Amino acid sequence: MQWSPPLRILRCHVDLARFLVEYSTGVGAREEDGWALVQWASERGHLDLMRTFVELGADAAVQDSDGATTLHWVFGYGDVDLATLLVEHGADATA
Repeated sequence: MQWSPPLRILRCHVDLARFLVEYSTGVGAREEDGWALVQWASERGHLDLMRTFVELGADAAVQDSDGATTLHWVFGYGDVDLATLLVEHGADATA
């Protein structure tokens, strides 16, 4: 499933993101390049968006087209808060 154009405008607006995910695209939406919502939020360091997406049921262990998980990306960025959130929502820290 690809993102609808309105979802691209959400950036760091948590209320708008929640609304669009719940009533439009769904939490499993992906961009044209295959990136999922949690990957997009993690790359940009948006803890509030990431929390919103995983609370709505996004897969915290989703993989990109190369097989890297969102947790791999977060470790690469050194973001402990995002890593903790992902592990608390099912990401495997040993993968």
